Amino acid sequence: MNISVLIDLIKAKYKSKLIIQPHDFPDYDALASSFGLKKYLEKFEIDSLIYFDGFVSQFISDEFLKYLNIPYNNKKYFNRLKEYTAVLTVDTIPENTNITKIEEKKYVGFIDHHVTNPKNQNYDFEIFEKSAAVASLIVELYKNSPEVEMKENIANSLAIGLLTDTNSLSRGVEKKDLLNYYYLFNKIDNEYVNYIVRNKISVKDLDYYLEAIRSLEIFEEIGLIVIDKVPNRNIVGIIGDFFISLKELSVIIMVNRLEKGTYISIRSETDTFKASSLVTYIIKDIGQGGGHSYMAAGFTEKELKYEFFRGIIKDIKKNFNN
Repeated sequence: MNISVLIDLIKAKYKSKLIIQPHDFPDYDALASSFGLKKYLEKFEIDSLIYFDGFVSQFISDEFLKYLNIPYNNKKYFNRLKEYTAVLTVDTIPENTNITKIEEKKYVGFIDHHVTNPKNQNYDFEIFEKSAAVASLIVELYKNSPEVEMKENIANSLAIGLLTDTNSLSRGVEKKDLLNYYYLFNKIDNEYVNYIVRNKISVKDLDYYLEAIRSLEIFEEIGLIVIDKVPNRNIVGIIGDFFISLKELSVIIMVNRLEKGTYISIRSETDTFKASSLVTYIIKDIGQGGGHSYMAAGFTEKELKYEFFRGIIKDIKKNFNN
């Protein structure tokens, strides 16, 4: 869908004001894409602000958001949303469980690359395209609008989003994503981008790694890890990336048992067990999730026991191998 549809809609019905909302506990791709979109819309006199629920790590806050001058709002600044009615979600769709909807606001559309996620209704504006990262879709907006300048801080953020979501262009990448990164390459500060991409965890996160190592149980090519109350969902995915690098494993199922519910993150390197299919199978009728063949996540409000996952892995091996 052409971006002009969104611009015309926001100007005509919503006083040129828009809330851009990435998923809760946003990662680099969600934040970068939201920022890139905000700066793009400024050219067309759209007043937008970025709002998300949850939090980001201190490193992301200091070294990414503040350094690149990326403005954002969370519950602490909820009052700033008062004059804004329309909401566009980024890196998710409005009906997904990984986003806390804002009451009394109108969700007019979304930009998302998780094309396997179920969409149960149509919106006024939709960009729902397969790509390695949402950042890649935002880059295409700039490429198709030469009158919109992409400054270095925008290019830096989008490059970081693209690199982190693809594990440095090694996961889920297609030709257009490589071309989009090439478009960014001469616009970015490579030293800074590489610094951010390399520094994903802090010393205090090592306790989660230790807990995960102790928890690891292997069912042939499938690894299961159950940990408790990790507040940052992004760390769960990063730990999953570490374990999927083990040559004995083709699939890693990360389970984060929270005070209210269970968060599941899956990494897969085999078409036999696609991550998006697995997460849907695991939480069918009890939750919601989605993603890609190589990376997916889901959430259920139910407190799932360790024995549940042992049993579900046996079912998976039986049903998915046939």
